[in-house]
Amino acid sequence: EGTLKRWHGEMLFQFFDRDGKVLPNPWGEMVQALPLKELQRMVTMEKPVVVMARGKEKAEVLKTAHRMGLFNSLIADRSLASALSL
Repeated sequence: EGTLKRWHGEMLFQFFDRDGKVLPNPWGEMVQALPLKELQRMVTMEKPVVVMARGKEKAEVLKTAHRMGLFNSLIADRSLASALSL
C-alpha cells in the first residue's frame, strides 16, 4: 500500500496516518523540512509550536497531530473550533 493511500494528514510536507505513524516521504530528498520528531521535542521542552488552521474538515487531522505531540498552540477559525468542541 502506497504512502498516499494511507495518508491522513500532513505537516511540514511530511505525511502521517490515522494512528499517528509518520509515513515515508514520497518526494525523498527533493523537499527539506524540519523533522516532525524535532517538533515533538520542542513541545516536550514546552517551547511554543503554533499551528494555524481553518475549516471544520481539518478537525480530525488536527486531533491526530495533537495526539502525536506536534504542536501545543492552535489558532483556528470559528468552524474549526466548533468541530473541535473548543
